[in-house]
Amino acid sequence: MFGILPAWAFYLRHVTGVRLDNVTARFEEPDTRPAVVLEDVRDAEFHHVRLAKAVGAPTFVLRDVTDFVLHQGRPVSEASIPEHVDHREL
Repeated sequence: MFGILPAWAFYLRHVTGVRLDNVTARFEEPDTRPAVVLEDVRDAEFHHVRLAKAVGAPTFVLRDVTDFVLHQGRPVSEASIPEHVDHREL
């Protein structure tokens, strides 16, 4: 319906105030897309989020994101980006 999405797990676009807590996502076959892509997102919090990761692929890609927080995740454990970022990969 949407074609190939830029993330294999979560693609969040035009969102304000998103929270994910105690989420685990894995793939059966390695996927070189990022696990999570946030685009035009404000106020995002991820707690205890565990994501599979392919070698050489970023876990999170942030595009036009303000106020991003990640606590106790895997493979990225902690991140806090209160300012606006045009593009960042974690």
